[in-house]
Amino acid sequence: MLGILHCGSGNVGSVINAFNYLGADSILVQTPEHFEQCTRLVLPGVGSFRAAVQKLHDKNLVAGLQNFAMVSKKPVLGICLGMQVMAETGFEGGETAGLGWFKGTVERIQPTSAKERVPHVGWNELSMHRPHPLLEGIPDHADFYFVHSYSLLLQDASCLVAACDYASGVTAIVAKGNIFAMQFHPEKSQDHGIRILDNFLAWQPSPC
Repeated sequence: MLGILHCGSGNVGSVINAFNYLGADSILVQTPEHFEQCTRLVLPGVGSFRAAVQKLHDKNLVAGLQNFAMVSKKPVLGICLGMQVMAETGFEGGETAGLGWFKGTVERIQPTSAKERVPHVGWNELSMHRPHPLLEGIPDHADFYFVHSYSLLLQDASCLVAACDYASGVTAIVAKGNIFAMQFHPEKSQDHGIRILDNFLAWQPSPC
């Protein structure tokens, strides 16, 4: 059973629709007990880092998340804000501790030219740094759809899977063991995005 975390942030509906299209059975994870029904989990999100983390605490979901990902080591997929909250610290809305699954901080994008806008909205191609099972069938330099103002400044280069050439560089995909996360929106990225979601449904990560 696929669990889709619902902590009050946006784009949950579009993510559910994408997985429904792929024929996946899913439930909304809104209470700690829901984790017990899930064999894999998606963390979608649109909104503020601080508000999202606070909602996870308010709903008592943090301990269940940590157990699911770090103890049981079941497959986890992060999308946009869902990826960002996996970092150690975020600065959107004030300095806030994240889940700490990836070493790094989430900070506002700093444009390097007048052509670059914040928020970063639109299609950008990825530069792949290493292969991953969830990228099977995805060519290098494939385009994906981004909508964000903050970006993960990753401290552990071994976790970087793909980057995007925007501003001073955007961390586009990170992965470690049973966790795979992306800054872009696969549910809005047409065929390539749907392929990643389909690959996730079949993914069986190797035990760490």
